[in-house]
Amino acid sequence: TVTMSINKSEYEDFLAHRSIQSSASTVMIDSAMSVDTVPHDTGTIWIIDSGASRHFCSRPSMFTVLHSLPQSHHVKLAYDRWSPIMGYGDIKISQSITIPNVLYTPKFPTNLLS
Repeated sequence: TVTMSINKSEYEDFLAHRSIQSSASTVMIDSAMSVDTVPHDTGTIWIIDSGASRHFCSRPSMFTVLHSLPQSHHVKLAYDRWSPIMGYGDIKISQSITIPNVLYTPKFPTNLLS
């Protein structure tokens, strides 16, 4: 696993780029890929995955706002496994940075920032 840090300005540029590509008010799930061989607790680590179509988090305690979905959805994981999407909401990762529309997926092995 490669971990890298980005500053607030870089993150805001990243979010601005993502907002151009998708609507923030619609929950749409295309696809995501993850690796489940990380040897340490990944609950508070965010991995930037340019191949992911959405943000994903497996810990409900990280959400400042968590909404349920009106119907059942799943996301495909590695090795042809599936994880239910139990909701979506906002996660505050610092005093000035909030990630909107993160999907709550309890079986997802890591947190992904798309």
